[in-house]
Amino acid sequence: MKKLFAYLFLLCSTIILHGQNATPALLLGYKWDTRELNTAILFPARVATDIKLNWVSPAEYAKYSAVYIGERIRLGKDAHWNSKESLKTVTDYLSNGGTIIVSGNTPQELIDPKKFPAEFASIFGFAGVKSVKNPKGMKIKGENMLFPLKPSRVANKPAANLQVLGTLVADGGEYPVITSFAVGKGKMIWIAPCYNRFILDSKKAGLEMGIPDDRGIYVLTDEGKTLEALNKLYTETFKNI
Repeated sequence: MKKLFAYLFLLCSTIILHGQNATPALLLGYKWDTRELNTAILFPARVATDIKLNWVSPAEYAKYSAVYIGERIRLGKDAHWNSKESLKTVTDYLSNGGTIIVSGNTPQELIDPKKFPAEFASIFGFAGVKSVKNPKGMKIKGENMLFPLKPSRVANKPAANLQVLGTLVADGGEYPVITSFAVGKGKMIWIAPCYNRFILDSKKAGLEMGIPDDRGIYVLTDEGKTLEALNKLYTETFKNI
């Protein structure tokens, strides 16, 4: 009987892991951000993950298929790449096929663009991040609506070969806020709107993700459509690693 249970356990484990990334993705950042991302998106998508609450040296990135660095609150004062050694390690990881995904204002927290302008641009595909006035909403590639997302930072001086997946409509123009930049065999992805931050801000504002119509059918609000689009964006980003 024990052998039977052991066999069933192994069989179930194999079924669960089948199709899941053999090499896990590393999730770094504020614990509620990484846990929400893992629970709501990555676990259902069967993407293996390793969540760390403390900073992990770039020297450890090679163990992971991808590295996600979200809201970096409480990671400590040494949580950055501001050294020639770290920058080389990060560049080597990307060049060898690794993927790094960052959100919010994380790019400028990881690398000081004033001290390392060339390195910053060669890793992210733009010169830095900046703020704009009068944001109207965000466009996501492949989607028709203007989403009620207004990230506080946009990409400054994007490179000609930067792949732009989302833009913020503001000041009479459009500015990159979701980008993918090829570095060797790998890529650096920046998603300005933080998934967990959007959920928290919506709850604080009392916004509903959906409401019943006059027939009692649940209909997504613009915020609900936004959450659905972000879910799709993050899911496809990690599944395409």
